[in-house]
Amino acid sequence: MNRVATIARTTICHNQRPQCEHGSRFRSLRIIGFIAAAAGFFWPGCASAPIAPATVPSWELANAEPFEPILLGRARVSFDRPLPGHLTQKLSEEFSLVTIRNHSDWVDIRRRLNLPPSPPGIDLEQGMIVGILAKVGENAEGRWPIHLRSIRRRGQEGFVETTFSPGLYYPILTAGYAEFAFAPGLRTLSMVRINQRTFIIRSRSGLH
Repeated sequence: MNRVATIARTTICHNQRPQCEHGSRFRSLRIIGFIAAAAGFFWPGCASAPIAPATVPSWELANAEPFEPILLGRARVSFDRPLPGHLTQKLSEEFSLVTIRNHSDWVDIRRRLNLPPSPPGIDLEQGMIVGILAKVGENAEGRWPIHLRSIRRRGQEGFVETTFSPGLYYPILTAGYAEFAFAPGLRTLSMVRINQRTFIIRSRSGLH
């Protein structure tokens, strides 16, 4: 089967606008000579996660001092063995948020994805594990496309900032890219930013 490389392109909409125009997940482009990855192909997006009133105003979270979370590991997540539904929230067709608040769930995820042991000081009574799962096809250059950069927090509520590297991807059904990090002091999330897309969400702290 011939594989045609594409440039990952997200939905053209935003969750805070009254109307959204949904585009296709991928637009096929044949490689002629070379295709340069460009950040301009990453458009603002529309969050599909449930929206709920935040305890801390969005502007206050956005202006909080950022800190770097403790990176716990990366893994490919098979399309035929998805992560448990109670741990994930769909943000868009490409991205999902993962939130883990108890030890048994983290042990299950670590075993399932063959992640390394957690470093000392990871206490899920004093924080939570955050992950971003990207289902964007296969990166043509073999690079890891998703990076958890920083967290902004007011009290126990937080705002996760992530970067995604747009570029050349094969539009095939394949394993997603997931990255996990521990956020001390965090118990709930109300915003996730991936490049220029901001998702207003409410993580489901009462479920686990």
